[in-house]
Order: sequence, then structure tokens, then C-alpha cells
Amino acid sequence: MFKDKKFYSTVLLSLLIFVGFSLSPVFINGLEYKYLSAILLLVFSLTPILEVKSIDSKRVILIKYCIIAAPLFLAYLIGIWWAKNLSVYYLLFCILLGVAISLLLLKKNVLLRFGIPIIVSYIIVFGFQLFYSESKLKKSLINEELIENIQLTLEDSSDYNLYTKKDKLTILEFWNSACGNCIRDFPKFQEFYNENKEKYHIYSVNVPHQRDYETGFDPYEFIDNLGYSFPILKCTEEDMLKLKGRAYPTVIVIDKSNRIKYSGFIRYPVDNSRYNFKNILEKIENEQL
Repeated sequence: MFKDKKFYSTVLLSLLIFVGFSLSPVFINGLEYKYLSAILLLVFSLTPILEVKSIDSKRVILIKYCIIAAPLFLAYLIGIWWAKNLSVYYLLFCILLGVAISLLLLKKNVLLRFGIPIIVSYIIVFGFQLFYSESKLKKSLINEELIENIQLTLEDSSDYNLYTKKDKLTILEFWNSACGNCIRDFPKFQEFYNENKEKYHIYSVNVPHQRDYETGFDPYEFIDNLGYSFPILKCTEEDMLKLKGRAYPTVIVIDKSNRIKYSGFIRYPVDNSRYNFKNILEKIENEQL
């Protein structure tokens, strides 16, 4: 039925795409979203153009597209189970959309079959990124009064009183030993601390994981062994929730009036967009938020 080499290369590319998307949750957090989306969209948008020909019968075209699309659905299911990352789901959706558009434009010239799916998919991908960032920002900007009975502990076991720190903004980033993303971001947090330690009160707050009580995990020793110098506090998960911490990592900003103005995350690397954490801090400091 299929005597041409292009059909067999379709099968090969399909398998490669399946492997690539199945593994994508492993490295998606380590690669910038825009670069990952560019690579994956480009590779998959080329596939239907190279492997499906306008002279193919409808039956052959359908079979070829099933071969191409089936691994994506499998990878999508793997992504849901493994990555728990919206970026993975949305990239797969946009690539499937690009394939569908390519199919509709099968009898058009190559430029249209290549260009339109790429353009539409990218508009949706980056539209989602903008919408998601905007949504996260709105949820992060809060105005909650600081509760008094919060217990934060310094390395010498003395209490750290948030209410006495009214001369500057206070920035707390919560993490625990089970949060791989938190630990991977320590170099960036160290850089942020070095650049802003004179301007703000900045602390990395460890919230002990259940296993830490069994293993005797010492966050102060852990950070010191890694070579970081940012100051460490400890608190319970209950107190983190009182401070409007939501997950790991979560960053909160407390203003000079003892109100929690931000509960979200620090965007790395710092950019010039409205989601720039530096801009958010300046607005909070100037009472514009």
C-alpha cells in the first residue's frame, strides 16, 4: 500500500516526536518557555508538510495523520500524569492545532501550509503565556493585614519579629527540602539578595517537610554547605499559610504598614515587562499597589 519512503519516514518521525514529548516534562522547567516552544513547534509543523503529499488519497492521508497524531495524544496523557505543567499541555494542544490546519490547507502551496499553522499556533501559545501571566499577577497582588502570632525562627533559635521591620519592605521566600525548583533557583535568589540586601529585608524561609523531622534535616547547615550567604528563617506550614504562602516556592512582600501586598513568585530572569518583580517592589514601596 505504501511504497514510497516518505511514509516510512513519517513513522520514524512520529516515534521520535513521541519520545521527545514524553521526555519534555524532564527538561521543560530547565529551558525557557519561548525556546522550547520554538523548537517543538518548528519540528512538528514541518512534519505534515514533509510527509503528507497532495497526491495521496484521502485514506492514505488519514492514516498518515493518525500515525503522526497518536503519539501526541499518548504524550499528552504522559504529560498530565508526569509534568503537571500547563506549558506542556498547551504546547501539545497548539501543535495538534497546527497539524489540523496543515491538513485543511493540504492542497495549498507549501508557504501557506507551513506559514499559517506556525503563525496561528504561535499566536495562541504566546497569547496563553500573556493571559496566564496576567492571571497570576492579579492573584498575587493582595492587601492582607499581617497576623501577629507568626513564629519565625533564626538560626540561634531566637524569634524573628516581623512587626519590628517597618523601615523597609520585607521579602520572604518559602521553600522546603522536597522542592527541586526551589533549590535550583537558589543561585538566582542569592543574586537577587546580593543586589537588594541593603534596600529590603530579604529572607529565605524553610518550612520543614514531614521527612525532615525524621532525618534531622538542618536548613542552615544545608544552605551553608551549598555556599550561599542569604539569611535563613524557619516556620511551620501553618504559619506559612497565615502569611498567605500558597506553595513552594512562594514569595511574599510585606510593606512598612505590616500589610502583605504580594504573594506569588520572583520572575527569573528579571525583564522589563509589567511582571518584573523589581517594578512590583517599587510600586509597593511607593504605595502604588
